[in-house]
Amino acid sequence: ETEAINITDAGKYRIVGEGDGSSAQNRTSFAINVAENLEGDVDITIENVYIKPEGKGNAFNIGAGTNVLLHLEGYNRFDGRSSSAGINVLGNLTIDGEGTLYCQGDYGPGLGAVSKAHMGNITINGGEIIAKAGNECAGIGGGNSTYMGNITINGGYIEATGAVYGAGIGSGIYSKGANNDTEDAIITITGGTVIAKKGNPSKGAIGRGEGSSSKMKIVITGGSIYTYGEAIAPAPVNSLEEGEEVVLFEAQLADQPMTRIYGGHVGTIQLGKDYGMNDVYTDAEGKLFFYLPAQEEGVEVVLSTEPDHGTSIANTENNVHVYALTGAIRIEGATGQALCIYDLNGQLVASQQLGAEETIALNSGFYLVKVGNGTAKVVIR
Repeated sequence: ETEAINITDAGKYRIVGEGDGSSAQNRTSFAINVAENLEGDVDITIENVYIKPEGKGNAFNIGAGTNVLLHLEGYNRFDGRSSSAGINVLGNLTIDGEGTLYCQGDYGPGLGAVSKAHMGNITINGGEIIAKAGNECAGIGGGNSTYMGNITINGGYIEATGAVYGAGIGSGIYSKGANNDTEDAIITITGGTVIAKKGNPSKGAIGRGEGSSSKMKIVITGGSIYTYGEAIAPAPVNSLEEGEEVVLFEAQLADQPMTRIYGGHVGTIQLGKDYGMNDVYTDAEGKLFFYLPAQEEGVEVVLSTEPDHGTSIANTENNVHVYALTGAIRIEGATGQALCIYDLNGQLVASQQLGAEETIALNSGFYLVKVGNGTAKVVIR
């Protein structure tokens, strides 16, 4: 493109970059701008698009009061410049597809709303989303003093990194609540693989940034979630009654680091049945942390652990099975598909084309295993 792409009418659009969207040689400096208050949805498919403005500006702007459906194909990248966001969301944005979206803020969020703006709602249903913030901002969410909107994650692979004072997913420094700070901003996670890393200092990897007084509620009912920092602030509400106090519980299984917990109970609370605790692991010291309603002192805590053998994790889309073994993983039913294995720092540790049955040696630790469009979380002992 030789000039900005300005979308002023609802309808369907397809924007295709030249060549590989990850290559700086194919980068353009002309932004995508979607107008405010458009009647009807703006349905956009992007493929291999790389935008980085030459001067100050957001790479992709979504105007207030407009609904944008964004479908991902190929590799796409949006870099903000000088107090700007990769994608500045003032309207409502829904993301899906099988491609990749990389968003980088510069003193702005990777994906969200810039300083003092009123953020719209963001919904992620699919795709690979990598969002990195500039200082004082969240990877996905608010900037400095942003009025927050709602963030919903139903699927996909999401890696969100906050900068100094910002959450990975949530608010930046001094952010406010939704609807001009009169309502809770709600972060909801129902599915997908979510990796959230907070800036330092900040209150939480998911939730509030440093100094933020934003009204906020966090609801987690599914998905595989990894957090770096003080984890989640405020505590997730899950099955809590309105107004019910929650406290942080700590349990330790002696000599059982990185052990899968199937469930158990704390007093009369059934962790698996009542709180969905069936896909979590102890840390390197055998410790497990979780939020529950306040209990009487000395209440019995019982955790159910994984049997000492490989676990099969079925991918219902393509019938691939990933088995966590001692010192290795085994993958079956993935002939011809691409394999990528990442550690919890997001570093690629192995990749190859798969045969019908493959066994791959790995050091002990947590890994994300991507086979085709499916993702499994495994722990190797």
